[in-house]
Amino acid sequence: MGEPRRLPRSVGPAGNVLATAEDLVGFAEALFDRSGRLLAPDLVVEMLTPQAQLRDGTQGLGWRLTPTGPAWHSGGTLGHTAMLWAIAGSGVVSVVADGPGAGPIAASVGTQLFGAGPPAAPTANEPGRPPTVYAGVYARRHITHHVDYADGRLTVQQVHHGPVAQLIPNPPPVVLTPVALDRFVARATIASGEAVVPFDFSDPDDSGRPTRLLTEHHHRRVN
Repeated sequence: MGEPRRLPRSVGPAGNVLATAEDLVGFAEALFDRSGRLLAPDLVVEMLTPQAQLRDGTQGLGWRLTPTGPAWHSGGTLGHTAMLWAIAGSGVVSVVADGPGAGPIAASVGTQLFGAGPPAAPTANEPGRPPTVYAGVYARRHITHHVDYADGRLTVQQVHHGPVAQLIPNPPPVVLTPVALDRFVARATIASGEAVVPFDFSDPDDSGRPTRLLTEHHHRRVN
């Protein structure tokens, strides 16, 4: 018998978990209260240890880390958005919302509490490198981003593969607007509605071509 759900049970952790904001707060409190109820304290420390340097912070194991603010994790799927901030030993905040305005609601709460707002609206700036060096294919599991340069502008087409392609149609291409060296932004439609999405290119090779792309996920250049 076929799987009747839009998201099959096999991807439950990625979008089929039913939880309120209160549930998420309870989960994070149990994770970070140093009692070992969910994870041994030394493993919590390791989880919050930077693993990769990002432009606006670092990446831990499952958590984005900011220099002076909380660890945070967010997610969105099929109209629903969840945001979770945690400061170990201090407190936890969660926002759960649905509809097109869910992302901005979470961003506004974060701004009020921690002073960290959403990415700035696209403002044209010099990219700092020839635009052609960014063109290429960047991949992660089941998803590739095809970056093309034509008619004086960079565009990105996200392409789904494998099981993801059967569940979610490919979104339309988006235009990249340069805002800083190796950083671009695009207006894109995501699970929580329209948003300004950053595209960070990094780790150039000897020819100056970036070998990594960071959106909300890491991609490596494959072409």
